[in-house]
Amino acid sequence: MPDAGNHDAQPAQVNPAWASQPMLAAHRLATLPDTQTLMGEVFRDTRFPHQPTRKTLADTIRLLALSGNVSADQARWLADNKSHPNRLWSAIGYLSTYAANDDSNQIIRGIHSRLTEIAPLRQIGRFVTAWAKQLPEVIDPRLINELHKLMQINQNPDQDIRADWAAFNHALAGTLKAIAAELNERMNPKLLHHGEPLELTLCFAGETNIGGGLLMGADHTMGLELGVDVMTTSTAYWKAMTLGLTLIQKHLFPLYTPTNLADMGGMMIDEVEDDLNGIAAYLTAHNLDDSEANVEEAISASNCFIIECYEAWEHYVAEVTMHQEIVGNWKLEAEATVDLLTKTMASLPAPKTEHDKRLSTWLNDVASALEPFQGKENWCVERAHLVSDSSEATLPVLDELTPVYCEDDRLCAQYAEQMHEMYMQGDDGAVMLSWDADPKTILEWVNDLNKGHQLLAELFLIGNDDTE
Repeated sequence: MPDAGNHDAQPAQVNPAWASQPMLAAHRLATLPDTQTLMGEVFRDTRFPHQPTRKTLADTIRLLALSGNVSADQARWLADNKSHPNRLWSAIGYLSTYAANDDSNQIIRGIHSRLTEIAPLRQIGRFVTAWAKQLPEVIDPRLINELHKLMQINQNPDQDIRADWAAFNHALAGTLKAIAAELNERMNPKLLHHGEPLELTLCFAGETNIGGGLLMGADHTMGLELGVDVMTTSTAYWKAMTLGLTLIQKHLFPLYTPTNLADMGGMMIDEVEDDLNGIAAYLTAHNLDDSEANVEEAISASNCFIIECYEAWEHYVAEVTMHQEIVGNWKLEAEATVDLLTKTMASLPAPKTEHDKRLSTWLNDVASALEPFQGKENWCVERAHLVSDSSEATLPVLDELTPVYCEDDRLCAQYAEQMHEMYMQGDDGAVMLSWDADPKTILEWVNDLNKGHQLLAELFLIGNDDTE
């Protein structure tokens, strides 16, 4: 029992009747005082309701030794009787009555020492120090005091230093909540639509974890119908708008464009198109029109995978047509870059309608906000280092939380609804930022999120004829 490091425990006292009994003479469940729950689970891992396993007995002996409740003589007796589980059981039952009392606080000191070893105290210390430089008012002073005590215990485990883990946890949770609240306040541009705040669901939250303390995500997806209509917007300004929105997604604010939504529904569309192409080929080869009877005949002859009847054919013809319109309306002629936006705006004709004038102003705001991102990577790539290795999700998942589409994009609205339903039924986690994530970088990110949120909201107001 060298683990104990303590040879002055009470003399061995084992039930004499059991100590001399070579065979199991009775069954009883080893118990501990009701006032102590520390070792209450010791005998739960059993083969039978009344009998602990050898592993449980061995683990219990080790716990007793580590807590200083087994002397050298007792250890030798236990070793000599290792082949007699009933004797060990009896001895453990006796020794456990003293172990749970922990009069010398060895157990509680050992627990504190172990907790300070496994808790990320150094990372939390760096986290608190870094945030105190940026937002000193959000740091709970108690957190600094309790963190100092815990780090002293970690460095000097033999000293009798008392730490209040409850106070530490409360102060840490409060500090994380305060940081998240400040970040959310800065991220929200505070724009109104018909007197109501125009807020998206994306937000920060605080949650203590081994890998980090700040989360980024949302409780659900939130589709945003921009209200802009391709039919009432001149072609040049429509193309510039789609480019601007794509660049907002790339550099400023996570969102899912109609192109992304169409791609999400593309797998089913591909399979549908195979069926439609087979039906069309049959009708052409036999010089038939698309009457109900002819289409039904073509479906039977083409061994369709999805389309089984004329009504389904009609539905998917309309859906594929809408899908192709969305792809055509939102397809970019080249990769979305700040340079391309600058060139596109330079070639725009003078706006003729009030709608195009407002889009022109919006595009100038977009170009101004994107100037610092000339030649930079996608925001996900630029900030990937902020994410904890323990995070359940990566930054690109944030795009899916805000699908955007325009007034007549009924298919996109349908895809967005499907995304919402899948998200609500799934267990997708938020993105966790590491303890070492630089606060200055996070605050710069929040500033970009604010700009993107504002530009997105302004486009929404333009499409919905709201000048507030």
